[in-house]
Amino acid sequence: MTKRKSDLDLSPVFIGIGDFVDKNTLEKSLNPLELFSLTARKALADTQIDNLHEHIDYVGTVRLSVDYPTATNQDSFGYKNISHSIANNLNIKAKEFVYTSMGGNAPQVLIEDAAKNILSGNINCALLSGGETLKTMIDILKTGENLDWYDDPKTRPREIGENELGFNEYEKNHKMDLPTNVYPLFCSGYKKGTKKDSR
Repeated sequence: MTKRKSDLDLSPVFIGIGDFVDKNTLEKSLNPLELFSLTARKALADTQIDNLHEHIDYVGTVRLSVDYPTATNQDSFGYKNISHSIANNLNIKAKEFVYTSMGGNAPQVLIEDAAKNILSGNINCALLSGGETLKTMIDILKTGENLDWYDDPKTRPREIGENELGFNEYEKNHKMDLPTNVYPLFCSGYKKGTKKDSR
């Protein structure tokens, strides 16, 4: 009896992870492309699979906070398709390059998109990347220097998720446009409503 091929045969699984916290001095700090490429190499090494990069056909990246419509330094941020740039650094010949919207759910949106493409048979193997270099960016700008974060592989990513602003003009005028300002308000409201300690 021949076994029937099922969707279970294509169930996506994580086979390697990579992580890095940049504690270098400002002079040696990593830009986003360097950071993501480094962690991607760590993830590939973690799989212990030789030549895995030859089988990756999907590279996706979570949008950085500096690359958001309200960011004030976008003129210094010049990664036109950072997913493709990562692939080039690792000699990956992917056919799909993806970039998410901004938000706390963006990593899950990226995982879901990659998983659906694997289940449907559109791709075989995906490399997912994300992280932040916000402190490095702020420290560089404090010195009066401009960011030299730029790379253009002459392609553009497929963007997923919603990039609509999470606040209106009234909220912005009252400084309620940043999570660091909004979350404490939610916490205080929750504390008062439930009469519980917000810590």
